[in-house]
Amino acid sequence: MPERRTFKILEPAILARAGWALAGPLACILFVVMTLPKAMDKSHQRLRRGIRHARDTYESSLGRYRGAWYVSALKRVRESIPENEPYFILESTPSGADNYFVRFDLAPRPCIDMGRMNENPEVLRAKTQAPGAPKWVVIARLEEPGPEALLAKEFLERLPVK
Repeated sequence: MPERRTFKILEPAILARAGWALAGPLACILFVVMTLPKAMDKSHQRLRRGIRHARDTYESSLGRYRGAWYVSALKRVRESIPENEPYFILESTPSGADNYFVRFDLAPRPCIDMGRMNENPEVLRAKTQAPGAPKWVVIARLEEPGPEALLAKEFLERLPVK
């Protein structure tokens, strides 16, 4: 009859395998214990800030984020363009992000992207004079003096003549 082999629990090979099997969960527990206080502190700060500004209006939070000059410029644009009337939006900086922010802030007005200010003036002139084109052009700026609404006629007068 073959001899049965019994394993001792404290045998070195078994202890080594058990140590490696526990290394992963122990590392996870150590990571959580080390990072939890900092994460809880950040969450607490964000909650306090959120509660402090919970009753803010859209304009006041936008003013805190962008500046009062931006809010006043945006208000002038909103007063100029009726809510359901479409407009062209024209990017004033080469970064290409200003028009997305201004478009969002002018919602729900429908918008048509016109390109950038440094485009060929003849292309901009053709887009503005196309049949059925919107009568407003918004120049999107996130730096002072902020976004600006112009009638298409005024915009065409500002374009350089080739």
